[in-house]
Amino acid sequence: ENNTAVCTSAAYVVTVNPTPVATATPASQTLCSGSVSSIALSSSVSGTTFAWTVTSQTGASGASAGSGPSIAQTLTATGATAGTVVYSVTPTANGCAGTPVSVTITVNPTPTVIATPASQTLCSGAASSIALSGPVTGTTFAWTVTSQTGASGASAGSGPSIAQTLTATGA
Repeated sequence: ENNTAVCTSAAYVVTVNPTPVATATPASQTLCSGSVSSIALSSSVSGTTFAWTVTSQTGASGASAGSGPSIAQTLTATGATAGTVVYSVTPTANGCAGTPVSVTITVNPTPTVIATPASQTLCSGAASSIALSGPVTGTTFAWTVTSQTGASGASAGSGPSIAQTLTATGA
């Protein structure tokens, strides 16, 4: 019997991939209702991919889960106050998922104007009295004169009411 011991050695290569870190630029954004978000996603780890979920959507619509190098979605405010959308973005590179980052988008409502009264008839030399209001708090109003025929005194302006002395220029 042969009692010879055989020794062998083996070399193993272990690759340690870095964990990607997501950077959202900007990390938060404010936009008007009906506008498209513009959040660029990047990482210092080459080949990183990004996927996001919607963690909350309050007073806004249009947000959905997705993937890619940017979050570009048309967001709409659903009420008279600002809405918010919060995304959770997860970076992945070489099979390694990084820690999710949060992106918050504020969606401001589109203001509307209510003119009271909507039309007015007055005597030459009298002042108009049209109150301007709207459902969105903090709305300011500005107007231009689009037509002035047979009358004078109308001019562009701003404020909560249109109060201008108007004069008929003809018979």
